[in-house]
Amino acid sequence: MNTRARAATLLAPLLVILASLPSPALARSTRIQEPTHLGMGLGIGSLAYGVSAKYYIDSTGSIQGNMGIQPTQSRSRNGDIFAIGADYLFEFGAFASANNIDLALGVGPGVSVAVTTLGYAAFDVNACFSAQILFHELPLDFAFEYRPALRYKSTALYDERGRLVYTLGNFGVQLRYYFSMD
Repeated sequence: MNTRARAATLLAPLLVILASLPSPALARSTRIQEPTHLGMGLGIGSLAYGVSAKYYIDSTGSIQGNMGIQPTQSRSRNGDIFAIGADYLFEFGAFASANNIDLALGVGPGVSVAVTTLGYAAFDVNACFSAQILFHELPLDFAFEYRPALRYKSTALYDERGRLVYTLGNFGVQLRYYFSMD
C-alpha cells in the first residue's frame, strides 16, 4: 500500500467523526449573558480559592459561587481552611464592545463561610464589584472583583484583632468557560 492510500485510510475515519460532531456555533447562543448559561472554572471569592461557577438567571442578574481552600500564612496555627461563598450580581451589560468581546460590570451582595480543621470559623457579608471581560466566541469570561466585607470570626483566625472586623483589602479573580443549560 502506498503512502497516499495509507493517509486516506487513516484520515477518512477522522473526517467522518469530525463531520458527525455537532457544531458549537449551532449548539450554543452567541452571548454569554443570557438566561440558563452556566460558567465553570477557577476563581478566588471572598474566602474561597478554588472552583468557581456562575449562572445567569436572566441578562440582568446572575448567581456566582466559589468553593475550595484558603491558603494562609497561619496554617500551622489555624489548620487547613475550607470555604464556600456565593454572590448575587446585578448585571449592567456591556459598556464597551469590540470583535465579539464585551467589557461589562456587575455589583451585588455576597456571603461566605470558612471553617478550619482545628475548629475555627469565619463568616463574611460582602459587596462584590465586578469588572468582566466576556469573550463570547470562546465562550469565556475573566472577572476582576473588589470585595469589601464585614467579617465575624474566631478571635485567633487571620491574625486580626477582635471577632468583628471590616476588611477593605479583599479582591477576587474569576476565569470560567460557559455552557448552555437549555
